[in-house]
Amino acid sequence: MAALSTLGIIHTAISLVAVGSGIVSLVRTGDISLRNGVGRTYVITTILTCLTGFGIYHHGGFGKPHELGIITLLVLGIAWLGEGSDWAGSRHI
Repeated sequence: MAALSTLGIIHTAISLVAVGSGIVSLVRTGDISLRNGVGRTYVITTILTCLTGFGIYHHGGFGKPHELGIITLLVLGIAWLGEGSDWAGSRHI
C-alpha cells in the first residue's frame, strides 16, 4: 500500500471536515447555506479540497479528477450566485 504524501494527508483531512460539516448542516437545517457557520465550513473546505486535489492528481496529466474538481467549483459558484437571488427560484414561504 502506498503511503500518502503530506499534501494527500492534508487533502484527506480537509475533505473529511467537508463531508462532516455537510452532513451536520443537512441534518440541522435541511440545506447547506452560507448563512450559517456549518454551511460556510462546508463550502470553504469543499473549495480547499478541490484546490489541494489539483496538486495530488498528476498521474498522466489532466484527467477525470481534475474535471470533477472544476465541475465542483463551478457548481459551488452557481449555487453561491443563486443563494442570494430569485433567478434560481425562491423558497419563500
